[in-house]
Amino acid sequence: MSPKTNFGRVLVCVVAVIVSSPVFFNQGVSAAEVAPVIGLTSEQVERVYRDIDVKRRTTLPLHLPALLMKDVHEISEMKKAVAG
Repeated sequence: MSPKTNFGRVLVCVVAVIVSSPVFFNQGVSAAEVAPVIGLTSEQVERVYRDIDVKRRTTLPLHLPALLMKDVHEISEMKKAVAG
């Protein structure tokens, strides 16, 4: 069964990237292996892989905790209220 929609194709690429990521299983699913399954060329799949990688790198700061230049009274008070 091969995905016919663009969403399905991108989803297959995302899964392949996750599986091949060293953070997960490091299975090494190549673009050449994915391409015939989803009906794209390996060059197109490589482009999707690069796009996913760029999106991961550019959104990384959104997942990191905030760094404050100095103590903010309101935030300190909220932390105290939550903690105790």
